[in-house]
Amino acid sequence: MWLGSTDDAGIKHETPGITGGFINAFTTNIGVTMDGIKVPMNDFKNTAQHEAGHSGKLAHPWELSKEEKNLVPDLNQLDPAAANKKTILKNIMNSYENPDAKYRSNGGNILLFNQLRYIINQVRDRARYTPEQLRSSNPEEQRNKDNGNN
Repeated sequence: MWLGSTDDAGIKHETPGITGGFINAFTTNIGVTMDGIKVPMNDFKNTAQHEAGHSGKLAHPWELSKEEKNLVPDLNQLDPAAANKKTILKNIMNSYENPDAKYRSNGGNILLFNQLRYIINQVRDRARYTPEQLRSSNPEEQRNKDNGNN
């Protein structure tokens, strides 16, 4: 199965990964070969990082949530006054699937500090277990005790 997009010149740009869901319930698929050819390690690494961002609930620059727009306004390509083209092009969450041709790029590898902060907030707010429960030998059992379910 080929994942990717085709540019205005008809050239295919591969996107060998997809993530569904986030935080506690997500699946990530990353291709190691495309059309029988091994994916270069750098492309695989960038795809893994991009998909990890999605698993932390990060969106593409053209699909930012309201909270992401507030945290990383220069990544908001839908706001011409705030958007920073260089930041968007170099960001790990951008891709060649970007509907705006001037922002299309698969070469980004930068994660902004506030994007990391966003992921941390998402995990903190949606985590199944508290840090204390995770430190126990059996987090599920400890969570049940904490919730009064013996």
